[in-house]
Amino acid sequence: AYQLITIVDDTKPSAACVDQLNVSVPNEWGARVSVEDIDAGSYDACGIASRLIRIKGSGDAWAEFVNIGCEYVHPDLQIEMQVLDKKGNENICWIDVLVEDKINPICTPLADITEDCTKYHDGELGASTDADEDLEMESSEWAALEGDLLAFYNAEFGNPTCEDNLAAEECGELTYEQQYQLVKWPCGEAKVSRRYRAKDWSGNVSGWITQTITIESSQDWKITFPEDWEGACGDLAPAESIVIENGACDLLGYEVTEKQFDIPGDACFKIERTYHVINWCKYVAGDDPVQIARVEGDHGYSEGLMVTNEGNEDKGYWTYIQVLKVHDDVAPVVTVVDPEPCINGIEYDAIPYGEEDVTPGASPFECDEPKTWTAIATDCSSNISWVGKLFNAETGALVQEVTTNEITQIVSNKESYFAEFWAYDNCGNSGGGKGEPVKFWDCKKPTPYVLNGIAIELMETGMIQTWATDLNQNSFDNCTDQSKLDFRIWADFLGDAPSDLEGVQALGKVITFDCARVGTNVVYIYVIDEEGNWDFAQTYVIVQDNMNACENVEPGDGGMVAGTIVNPQGENVESVEVSIAGAATETATTGADGSFIFMMAAGENYTVTPTKDINPLNGVSTFDLVLISKHILGITQFDSPYKYIAADVNKSGSITAFDMVQLRQLILNITTEFPGNDSWRFVDASHQFTSANAAAEDFSEFYTINTLAGDMENVDFVGVKIGDVNGNAKANSLLGAETRSTNGALTLTATDRFVEAGETVTVAFTAADIANAQGYQFTLNFAGQDAKIGEGVAKAANFNTQLAERGVIATSWNGEATANDVLFSMTFNATASGLLSELVSVSSDITTAEAYNTDGELLDVNLEFSAVETAGFELGQNSPNPFNGATVIGFNLPMAGSATLTVMDAQGKVLKAITADYAKGANQVSVNANELGATGVLYYQLESADNVATKKMIIIE
Repeated sequence: AYQLITIVDDTKPSAACVDQLNVSVPNEWGARVSVEDIDAGSYDACGIASRLIRIKGSGDAWAEFVNIGCEYVHPDLQIEMQVLDKKGNENICWIDVLVEDKINPICTPLADITEDCTKYHDGELGASTDADEDLEMESSEWAALEGDLLAFYNAEFGNPTCEDNLAAEECGELTYEQQYQLVKWPCGEAKVSRRYRAKDWSGNVSGWITQTITIESSQDWKITFPEDWEGACGDLAPAESIVIENGACDLLGYEVTEKQFDIPGDACFKIERTYHVINWCKYVAGDDPVQIARVEGDHGYSEGLMVTNEGNEDKGYWTYIQVLKVHDDVAPVVTVVDPEPCINGIEYDAIPYGEEDVTPGASPFECDEPKTWTAIATDCSSNISWVGKLFNAETGALVQEVTTNEITQIVSNKESYFAEFWAYDNCGNSGGGKGEPVKFWDCKKPTPYVLNGIAIELMETGMIQTWATDLNQNSFDNCTDQSKLDFRIWADFLGDAPSDLEGVQALGKVITFDCARVGTNVVYIYVIDEEGNWDFAQTYVIVQDNMNACENVEPGDGGMVAGTIVNPQGENVESVEVSIAGAATETATTGADGSFIFMMAAGENYTVTPTKDINPLNGVSTFDLVLISKHILGITQFDSPYKYIAADVNKSGSITAFDMVQLRQLILNITTEFPGNDSWRFVDASHQFTSANAAAEDFSEFYTINTLAGDMENVDFVGVKIGDVNGNAKANSLLGAETRSTNGALTLTATDRFVEAGETVTVAFTAADIANAQGYQFTLNFAGQDAKIGEGVAKAANFNTQLAERGVIATSWNGEATANDVLFSMTFNATASGLLSELVSVSSDITTAEAYNTDGELLDVNLEFSAVETAGFELGQNSPNPFNGATVIGFNLPMAGSATLTVMDAQGKVLKAITADYAKGANQVSVNANELGATGVLYYQLESADNVATKKMIIIE
C-alpha cells in the first residue's frame, strides 16, 4: 500500500533591505539604482526565484533597476524590493533614499566695460556706495542690485549666464544674486564693480564673478563772452551776459568783478568788467588765470568771442575783460537835506540856562545845538567833489563855506539859516541845490524840580492859599532864565487835568485849601518856558488844622501812614509812585529822601502799593549778564535774595537763560522795557525770606493795614531794580553822577586799509586780551550801508542791527574766548572813501562802551587799526607833513622790483600815480603839491607785487 505525502512550501522568503541609501544625482538624466544596491541578504530555504525593485507608490513594473532623475532631488523617496521564492511566495521590504545634488553651478564671466560719461547720466548707475567717502571700494560697501536698477545693468552691461549639472526644466531654474559698488568723482567720472552668482534648487551656490565698469569724463563746453558797450549818462548798462554751455560731464562756473576808471578823451569814464571762469573739473587752487585776449576793432571796441574746449582741455581758469564806456554830459542832481528845527540841548544838559553855558556854541550846549545840513548827488559818476555854503536867512550873509557835502553849524534859538551845495563830477559837469530857510526854536520842555511835599496850617478862617512857586525848588529850562519861567498849580478836585498849552496857561498860580482838604492833597506843579514848552511834576500839600480852626473836625479821627523806600544797599529810592487805597485813594511820589506820607481816616482798612516803571536801563549792563550766567552755571551763586529778584527779568519765578535773552535785548536797545515786568519791584521791608530762590517765593509787594488806629510811620519797602544784579543803579538824584573809574581797556584790533565809496568791505575784529575779559558791550559806528554781521565768538543774538541803515550797530557779549579769536566780522558797502580807521569807530551812542576783566573790574573799550606789512616792507610818513610845497615819501622794499605810489583825494580819485623799479631796502619819492591840484586831506598808497600800505597826508594853502 502506498501513502501519498505532498510537501507544500507556503513560507514567505526573507526580504532584507539596507537601512538607507544615499544617491547623488550627477545630471538631469539621474542615477541608476540596482537590486544589488538594495538587497541586504534576502533568503529562502527553497531558493529565491527573483529580486526586483521599483519606486514605492509609483505603480511602475518591478525591474532589476530604477532610474532616479532630478524630479526626485527634493521630495522624500522610498524604493521597495520584491523577493519571490521558487514557489511564488512573495515578500517586500523598502528603504528610505536620500537623493542629493552636490555639484555647484558654474557662471561665465562678463567682459569689463569702459564708457564715456555722456552716455550715462548721473543717477542712472545707482546711488554711491562709498559710505566713508574715501573713494575706495571695500568689502563692507556692497549693495544689492534690484528692481529697475537691476534691469538697467542687465540691459546695458550684459545678462549673467550660469550652468548647472541639473539643467532640465523639471529639475528647477537657477536663481541669481547681483550686487554692485559705485564710486563717483566730479565731472561724470565713476567706477563700478558688479558681481553675480547663481544658486540651484538644492542650495548649491556658484562663486562670485566680478565685472568692472569704468565711466570716463569728456569735455564738450562752450563759453561766449559779451561784446563791449558804449552809452550816455542815464542809459541802462547791460547786465552780465556771459553764456556758458556745459556738456553732460562739464562743471564750469563764473563770477564777475568790476573796476571804474576815469579816462580822458572820448568818454568820461569806463568800467572794466572782468569775467572769471573756472572749470572745476580741471582747476587747481592757486593756478593763475589764462587771460583771454580781446579782439578789438575800431576805437578799441570788441565784439566779444567764443572759447571752446578744443585746445583748452587742461586749463582750469580763464579771465576776459569787457569794457563799458559812459559818455556823461549830464549835471549831477543835488538834493539838500535840512536839519530838523528843534533845539533840545545836547544830552539834555541839566544845568539851568545861564549858570554854566553862557556862550552860544560852547559845550554843554544849553540853548544852542550843532545842526548839520547834508547834500545828496544823483549822478552817473561816483567821484563827486563838493562846495557847500551856509547863509544867514535873515541877512543873506555867508556863514560857512566847505568842500564837502556836509555843513555843521551851532545854532541858537530863533536863528535862521539856509544851505546851498554844488556837486562837480569827474566829467566836467556841475549841478547845485538850495535848501529851505530853517528857523530854529527851543523845543525842549522845562525841567520841573519841586519840593517833595510841604505842610501848611489852616488860618483861623479855615482856609489857606498855596502858590505854585511855594513848591518850586529849582525848576529850570535850557533856554529860559529861571526868573522868567511861568508856574501854575492844579489838583484833581479842580476838574480835568489840562492836555495842551492853552489849558495849562488857564490854570491858576495859586490854590485855596479849606477844612474839606485837611490831610494830604496831591498837587501838580506846571512849568512853562518862554517858547510855550511845558511839563509838570507831582508833589503834595499836607493841610493841617492844629489850632482847631475847623470846628467840625475832632482830634483822633485820622492817622498818618508814612514810610521810606530804600534799595538793598540802604540808598533812598526816588520817584516811586506810592498809592494807598481803601475808604479813600491817595497817591504820592517819593523824593530824594525816599519817603512818603498820607493822612487817612481812622478805623478803615488800607493797602499801600509802591510802583516805579521808568528808565529800565538804570544800572543794567553786560556785567549783570556775566553774574547771571555764573549763577546759572553754578560758578558763583547769588548771596542776596534781592539779587534773585533782580535777575528774574521775565518775572517767571526762576533764573534761566531766557532772563538773559530779555536783558541783552534791553542793553542792545532792541527792546525799551521789560516785557511782563516793571523796572522796579518792591518788597515789604518786614518780609523774611525762607527759600533759596527768593524770586520764587511769595513775598509781599504791598502793605495791608487792617483798621487804621493811629499813626503808622514804618510802612517801609525795599526797592529792587530789575536787571541790576551788581547793585549800581542810581537810586536818587542826591547821589550825583556815577563816577566811572576804569582799570585799563579791552582793545579790539582790525586791519587798516584804504577803501573807496561804494566798495564792499569786510572787517574782522579780534582782541589779544579777550581771554582776560568776561564780557563787553559797545556801539559800533561806520560809514556804510547794507551791513551784515559775520558770526565768530559773538553770535547773532549778541547784536542789534536795526539801526544799521544809519551806520550804527550795538553789541553785547559775555562768555569765554581765546586770544586773537575772531570776535565777529562786519561787511558793509562804504558810503565814503578813506582809511577804515576813519570810517569805523567805537562809541556809546546806543549801548555804553565798557568791558569787564576776570576780576569784575570795569574796562574801557578801544578800537585800534593796524596796517598789514610784511617783514621788510614799510611805508613811512611823508615829511614834512602838513606841507604846501614839496614833500618826501620814504619806503622800504624787501626785494628789488616794480612798485606803484598812488596819491588820491578823500573820494578816492587818483591825483598822481608813479610806477618805477626800486632797489631792495630804503627808497624815497618826492611829490610836489602843484602836481596834485588839491588841498586838504589826501591819501597815498604804495603797492608792490606782494604788499600794499596806505597813509594820510595834508596839503595846506
